[in-house]
This record gives sequence, C-alpha cells and structure tokens, in this order.
Amino acid sequence: MQSRIPLPTDNIYKFYALFGLLLLISGMTLFLINYSGVQQRASDRFLELSVLEELKEPSVGQLAKIELLTIQAKVDKSNNAWYSKFIGAFIGISITLIVFGFWKWHTIIQPRQDKLLDKQIEKLELEIAALQKPSRKMLTRN
Repeated sequence: MQSRIPLPTDNIYKFYALFGLLLLISGMTLFLINYSGVQQRASDRFLELSVLEELKEPSVGQLAKIELLTIQAKVDKSNNAWYSKFIGAFIGISITLIVFGFWKWHTIIQPRQDKLLDKQIEKLELEIAALQKPSRKMLTRN
C-alpha cells in the first residue's frame, strides 16, 4: 500500500520544517498523555490515602500500604519532573527545526524558485511571441 501524501523531497529545508512540525505534534501528544496519566494516578492515590488515613487503628498491612502510596507519590513526582524536562527538550528541538527549516526555505530556496519561475514565464512569453510573428506574416501575405 502506497501513501497518497507526497513527501517534500524537493529541498532539505522544507523537510526539516515539516519534520519539526511532526515532532512538535508528537511532543504535544506526549505531554498530554503524561499529564493525564500523572493526574489520574495522583487522584487515585489521594483517594486511597485519604481512606486509609481516616482509619483509627490501621493494621500493619494498611500502614504498609500508606507508606507505599507515599513513596509512589514521591517517585511519580521525580519521574514527572524528568519526563517534563525530556518533553520540553523534545518540543524545543522540534520548534528549532521548524524555525530553521521555514526560515532557510523562505530566504534561500523560495527566492530562487520564484526567480526560476519568472525566467520560465519570460521564456514562454518570448517563445509565444516568436511563434506568433511568422503566423502574422503569413496572414498578411494572403
């Protein structure tokens, strides 16, 4: 099965820009998944901890569960800090690629392509004018 979406392979800067855009969307998705997961785990842990801490005489197992949930909260907090730094760097790299790619594309490649198109239009206009000159002469002879 072939993709119907053509890849921008005509210049590397366009590829950088669009690849950076893809990375940015992926980074934002990672952030949302991480954020919702952390929030879900924190709320579940909070509910369980609040029930266990309200017990007047918790058993040894319940005390161990409270300790485990407290440790899990600390681990999740440190993991979330690391994930946030990683995702931030990921998004930063993607924005850098987007800016670099679009800037180079717009300032280096696009002016050349515009100039090339202008020259092609000029050439076609000259060819059309050259083709029309003999036909006008033929019309005036008849």
